[in-house]
Amino acid sequence: MNTAIVPATTAHALELSLTMRQADRDEVIAQSGVHPGLAIGMSLGNSVKAWTGLADGKVACIWGVSADDDDAEVGIPWMLGTDLIAQHSVRFLIESRGALDEMQAMFPILRNHVDERNKAAIKWLRWLGFKIFPTVPFGPYNMPFHPFSRERE
Repeated sequence: MNTAIVPATTAHALELSLTMRQADRDEVIAQSGVHPGLAIGMSLGNSVKAWTGLADGKVACIWGVSADDDDAEVGIPWMLGTDLIAQHSVRFLIESRGALDEMQAMFPILRNHVDERNKAAIKWLRWLGFKIFPTVPFGPYNMPFHPFSRERE
């Protein structure tokens, strides 16, 4: 199977909105209270830079970084995927490291929240070197989310 990393587009976001893995759908709803299709469009629209991971031309994941409105030093990384990401996890893990370096070049501090139920995302964040903090109530439903952060070395 061929994989590629390309700049994210609205067409990719539309495809992802239809094929997003359940854990990411649940997290998006708990974090924002909006439909995953709307959330992915908002995330992409707010991003300084965003990438799409393709597997045989199909969207496996989209990730990016947004600027924090309150602090120019802080970037807000995000990633949403489909079940295809698990089939190509090694390739996308390697590629996400390169994207993380690019994000950290733009923002000395990266931080966001991850749903405590999204075990695959937490494992990926730890692998990338993010600090995962104890859960706090977050989002419109006050669900338990782990704040996470990483500072440029």
